[in-house]
Amino acid sequence: MGIPELNTVSAPKTATFQMRINPEVKQKAESIFAAYGLTLTDAVNIFYSTIAEHGGTSFSALPENTEYLKAKSISRLMAEIQKGLGFYQNRCRLGI
Repeated sequence: MGIPELNTVSAPKTATFQMRINPEVKQKAESIFAAYGLTLTDAVNIFYSTIAEHGGTSFSALPENTEYLKAKSISRLMAEIQKGLGFYQNRCRLGI
């Protein structure tokens, strides 16, 4: 059973919530969002929409995770290559 699709772009935004956050962190985050033309509300909506639509966060898109994801992808690829190589070697040994 997959995650249901949500129309988060045009869906009405009528719910509200409050949160407590360190004022310095909030200010720094708002500055970063502003550089992308976003408000804090926009950023939170994007964050929540991502979670709702994809069943998780988009933290993997952060720059510090890029190298980890590359290494993980390479590791998976190498494991698949080894599986294929082993399969091929077994077939050769059996004369197939």
